[in-house]
Order: sequence, then structure tokens, then C-alpha cells
Amino acid sequence: MIDLFKLILQIGVILLTARIVGMLFKKIHQPQVMGEMVAGILLGPTLFGWLAPAMSKALFPAPSLGYLNALSQVGLVLFMFLVGLSLNPKELHEHGHAAVLTSHVSIVTPFCLGSLTALFLYPRLSDDSVSFMSFALFMGAAMSITAFPVLARILTERDLLRSRMGTLAIACAAVDDVTGWCILAYIVLPNQRLPGGGAWRPTRLPALQEPIQPRAISICAGTAPPDSTLFSEWTSACATGSLLAAGFLCAM
Repeated sequence: MIDLFKLILQIGVILLTARIVGMLFKKIHQPQVMGEMVAGILLGPTLFGWLAPAMSKALFPAPSLGYLNALSQVGLVLFMFLVGLSLNPKELHEHGHAAVLTSHVSIVTPFCLGSLTALFLYPRLSDDSVSFMSFALFMGAAMSITAFPVLARILTERDLLRSRMGTLAIACAAVDDVTGWCILAYIVLPNQRLPGGGAWRPTRLPALQEPIQPRAISICAGTAPPDSTLFSEWTSACATGSLLAAGFLCAM
């Protein structure tokens, strides 16, 4: 059962901290959204959870984080919807080819650097169950994806969203994200293993969804404990969803 008072308290603490730290960053001529991101780090286990673990667990207990995360995702969707309404479709159409070319060129450098980073991280974070090639491609794709909402917020703060440069930047970031998520989904899907050791196949998706849905509803309603097996099943389904969503955006 959701604790409404605690949820409102969490939102109030987050908003107040984000506002204060954001204004401090604005004083030193930095985007306010960067300060808000730092505020999120300060309220997490990195600082608050380290300095006052008991208070951190009391204010942000693990069972309540799911509701807070869901609410934050709704806010993010609404913000991106408003950003889309602010764009100039004519400017977007005129610079479409430049945006595609620029975004794809901008993927190359982080992709190569991320793949090179795998040389250092693979022996420390992975094992023989994952091939080095898959790990390197995953790192490269993950580093190629843009922080799209952060870019949109910076352009909004600087009153550049409706300008030619802002429209081109948003278009580049959108194409960059679609391409990056397509690459990531293409890399993740062949390496997925379902419970029982079976390999992922598209024909197994409907059969996979049937056992997921009742347990997912029970967990979200708070009538069942979190299930690690369900998470591994969701990984395959989410990877499929990423690929389908990216394809839909490309078609649009």
C-alpha cells in the first residue's frame, strides 16, 4: 500500500534540494538542470545515505522507490511532450538531412571510446558467460546515447529551443537516441537467456508475457514481493520494446 504522506514528503524534499542546488549552479553561470542532477546525487546513497544511513532509509525506504520512480517517469514524459510542442516543424523539416548526418557522425567517437573502455572494464566487471565482443559493443552503444531530456532542459533555460540551432540540436539528439537504442537492442537481444537457459526468440514473446503480467500487477499493487526471475524476464521484453519503439520513431 502506498504511503501518500511519505510520497509527498519525498517529493517536497527532492524539489527543495533541487531548487537550492540548481540556483547555486545558476549563480556560477551553469545550467540549472546540472545542479538538479547533483542534488539527486546528494540525496542518494552517495552522500545522504553515507552520512545518515538511518535517516536516508526512513525518508526513502526501498518499497516506496517504485512509486517515486513511476511518478518521475510521468513527469519526464509530460516535459518531453511540452518540448515537442515548442519545436518548429518547418525548421525541423528543413534541417532533417543535416541532423541525420551530424548525429551519426557524433555517434562514432563515443562508440569507439566506449568500446576501448571495455578493454579495461571487461576483466573487472564481466566473466566468461559474456563474450568480450558483446561487452565491447554494449559499452560503445551505451556511451553513444544522448541525455535527451537534459539537452532539452538546457535549451529551454537558454531560450534556444525555438531557434535554428536549438531545433537542429534537438533533431540531432533525437536521431542519435533512436540509432543508439536500435544498436543497443540489436546487441542485447541475441545475448539474452530466458529462465531455464533457453535463448530468446521472437516467437516466445507472447508466451513470455502471460506469466509476467499477473506477477507484475501483484508486485506493483504491493501484494507480492519483488521477484528476481521476473526482472530477468523483463530484460528480454524491454529489449524487444526498445527495438520496436525505435523502429516506430524512425518510421515517424
